Amino acid sequence: MASILLTIGEPILSDVISRLVDKATTSDFLHFVRKENLEVEIKKWRKTLTNLNAVLADAEKKKTTSEASNSVKEWLTDLRAIVYDVEDVFDELNYEALHRNFIAEPEASSCSSKMQALIPSCCSSFSLSNVKFGSKLKDITTRLEEIVKQKNDLALLQEKLKERLSLKKFLIVVDDVWNENVDDWETLCLPFITGVPGCKILVTTRNKFVMTTMNVTPHHLEQLSVKDCVLIMQDYALGEMDVGEAYNKAENIFHLSFVSSRYDILKRFKNISELKKLRTFLALYRRIEEILFGERMLSYDILHTILPELKFLKVLSLYRYAISELPNNIDLLKLLRYLDLSWSHITRLPHSVAALHNLQTLILYQCSYLVELPRNIINLTELHKLDLADTKNLLEMPSGIRSLTKLQTLSKFIVSKGDKHQIRELQGLTRLRGKLSIYGLDNVQDIKDVRSANLKGKERLDNIALIWSNEFYDSRNAELEMQVLDLLEPNKNLKVIKIESYGGNEFSSWLGNPCFANLERVTLLRCKKCKSLPSLGRLPLLKYMFIEENDGVERVGPEFFSGSKSFPMLDTLEFDNMDFLARLKNVQAWEKQS
Repeated sequence: MASILLTIGEPILSDVISRLVDKATTSDFLHFVRKENLEVEIKKWRKTLTNLNAVLADAEKKKTTSEASNSVKEWLTDLRAIVYDVEDVFDELNYEALHRNFIAEPEASSCSSKMQALIPSCCSSFSLSNVKFGSKLKDITTRLEEIVKQKNDLALLQEKLKERLSLKKFLIVVDDVWNENVDDWETLCLPFITGVPGCKILVTTRNKFVMTTMNVTPHHLEQLSVKDCVLIMQDYALGEMDVGEAYNKAENIFHLSFVSSRYDILKRFKNISELKKLRTFLALYRRIEEILFGERMLSYDILHTILPELKFLKVLSLYRYAISELPNNIDLLKLLRYLDLSWSHITRLPHSVAALHNLQTLILYQCSYLVELPRNIINLTELHKLDLADTKNLLEMPSGIRSLTKLQTLSKFIVSKGDKHQIRELQGLTRLRGKLSIYGLDNVQDIKDVRSANLKGKERLDNIALIWSNEFYDSRNAELEMQVLDLLEPNKNLKVIKIESYGGNEFSSWLGNPCFANLERVTLLRCKKCKSLPSLGRLPLLKYMFIEENDGVERVGPEFFSGSKSFPMLDTLEFDNMDFLARLKNVQAWEKQS
């Protein structure tokens, strides 16, 4: 265990408090706590946290001085523990509200028996009125009141520091400053005005506005080399901590990261259950170990016994472990927000995953064994990111994905053979951004469904791949596929476009339209029926163009170049496996044009 234990960087406490205060003011949250007769207690917490946040920045600054260090650090440690407990309660309340909604909705539906099948069999033993939960709330309130009393003592530390520094020469280092408030800076400097001439205050910051606030002489530092950065990260993230010291303070360890080994067995994690409030379980790996040992194995006991016991986990990463399943009781981790299973051997997720109502991120990147998603995954209404990139054996999407209206990242969407109207589910996913790959476009039957997808209106998508089946069977409808491509016109912020195995006879007019002024990369792959290329020469920022196996293209004509000033920014052009190249006679013309 000594080789894996590490408390990693904490989130900024003031940000956590601000998020909790904001949460406590939302209408849905207030409605729920009011119904459960918890409003009075929650309002007390909100007021206290707001007041504490006002002095938190000053306390963080005082933590950097040796005189105030111990007292302030102890206060901040206590405050962090309380804030985390408040956050856990808020997450429990959010979980319960969502869980009740999913139970109530089927009861109000005429097809309740069908919908009930989508709800995990786990029943909610959580009761807001039970004695244990009520006691927990009162305990947090008492601790918050105590921490407020303690904060008043912090002002005395500043006076004490001022006395100690009087008529002495000193160098004070204030590291990683982001606060731009002039009053805060002047307050911080009050204890230092009693020093003798020659005293210095050294400030480090990555914020240029801080220099203006402090009215100091700047000294710009060069960036570290990549090699030096790696050495620092290895020393920090992969170093060792004394286990005895760590477990003596187990109640204050919230985050755990470790370098996964070839065989991670129970003995390596035998004491982890002592970390009662663990919030992060993060598996790391080193590239050299992957080369030497390949896959990593995780003990069945760790996965199925130890991890479900860590009830306060919010971040769980099992990155690159060769696990083929999750425990069925994964729903015990009801506060979980982040689940990373990338590069694992997962074939299916248990239906109980859908009971993780707080889950915001689910990463299944490079899960090449994954064959299906549970139908009730649509219950994860808090989900912001669903990464399905490079899941080559995942050929279907569950119906109802449109209900995940908070999704910002959906790297892969599949139009399934069994659901010919499925593409219209993209209509409700208005927050999508980044990259989206749409597979199975040859399964589209109704052009109205494509119009509903409204890619043109999703302005934060800047990387789009449109992919048909690479089997050009006789039933493929070239006319329909041309209409599909026409209606899948993206928004004007597009930077990258890939069209693969398209079966239409010509490309859409929007492809090459100069209004796509941000388009930098175009890939046309296996569009075998198109006889000519689109007018890509008009794209002002196009830098990379890759065209492969477009066997129907007979020539590269003027329409491709679009005038004498075509391809002003083109850096790379690749033609590969193009039949017409063997008989191309206008190579010189191409050279002149380019």
